[in-house]
Amino acid sequence: MAKGLTCEVCHGGDKSNPIFPEEKDCIACHNKGELKRKTSGYPGANPHAAPHNGDCVLCHMQHEAPVNYCAQCHKFDFKVPG
Repeated sequence: MAKGLTCEVCHGGDKSNPIFPEEKDCIACHNKGELKRKTSGYPGANPHAAPHNGDCVLCHMQHEAPVNYCAQCHKFDFKVPG
């Protein structure tokens, strides 16, 4: 909403039955190659180039505080933006 988007952009048009966004929904607006480039200098590893990356909402939940999902198994110390 801070960027002028409506709920329907990510959750579909049926407000009584909203969808949970998947990676395909996120990359419709966010270029994955550009994200990999922007985060290439993160300490430990690039979270957008991880071999098991692919579910954006594991880290970027929008309605809750962002989470460093990688840190559940790895010791990568980076802050995930909202």
